Amino acid sequence: MEEEKKYIYNDKAERIKKMNRFYIGATIFLGILFLLYLWLRMANQNLVNATVYGNTVLIIGASVLDTIIYHKDHATD
Repeated sequence: MEEEKKYIYNDKAERIKKMNRFYIGATIFLGILFLLYLWLRMANQNLVNATVYGNTVLIIGASVLDTIIYHKDHATD
């Protein structure tokens, strides 16, 4: 067995593309879970509204920025 064919993705750019796709998916999933947690706490009057709104804007903004960067170049380090 040759050393070159040891990995599924021998090209570094392909490995980075796969990891970036995973990163974007994980970031969006965790952001949605955290937003759900914040909004449910606000619904139970356990958290101040301004805190929830501020965090919502930050999480959505970061997710949009990550997605834009990802779509510009899928192999960005």
